[in-house]
Amino acid sequence: MDVVAFEDRTPMVQLQKQDLVKLGLIILSVGANVADASHNFARAMDHFKKFYKPDLQNAVVWLYNAQQQSDRNIDQFLTMVATKLVGSLDAALHAEDTMHNDLAREVENARIVRLLAKLNFVNERPEHQGDRQWSENGERFFLKLFRDYVFHQVDAQGHPIVDLAHVISCMNKLDAGIDEKVTLVSRDEQSCFVVSYKELKKVIDSTFSDLSKIARRL
Repeated sequence: MDVVAFEDRTPMVQLQKQDLVKLGLIILSVGANVADASHNFARAMDHFKKFYKPDLQNAVVWLYNAQQQSDRNIDQFLTMVATKLVGSLDAALHAEDTMHNDLAREVENARIVRLLAKLNFVNERPEHQGDRQWSENGERFFLKLFRDYVFHQVDAQGHPIVDLAHVISCMNKLDAGIDEKVTLVSRDEQSCFVVSYKELKKVIDSTFSDLSKIARRL
């Protein structure tokens, strides 16, 4: 309106009162499910009263009559609805906390997925750089044993242990690269290594980086 009616010299106070009236009509239009409550305020209000409490009804009427009252302003309206605003703010903060917690879990899941992808790119790679045993040599052998430690554990009777909490715990420790050590034993029990998650993380990062460089050159 500042553009299409730039010559309008309506006082600011009068414009503010018009805003209050329009705010009341918007609330009534939404609550009564009508396109424009100003066409038939009384009828829209009758429909509005069937679904909403007297506090909100009084607030709408107060806003609609602001044009005829010289002392009404937005500060008075906010005082009227202050108790409701506190409840709405509290609900909004709880919703924000819920979304933040959900996002935090998804971020954690994404990190774990990236680590699992790196492990699977490296482990038991059939052939790389002309060496069929590339993934079985040196420090890369630790990653295969770590995969077995995370996913292929068995109990005393030889039954597979399916423990998702163990998997998530191990992957989080690997992602953080902590100094905690883990014992890795080969399937034939002929080889045993004690390495830290920090060392394992360095191995997986460096090995995956080597694969990535070759892939980019191709």
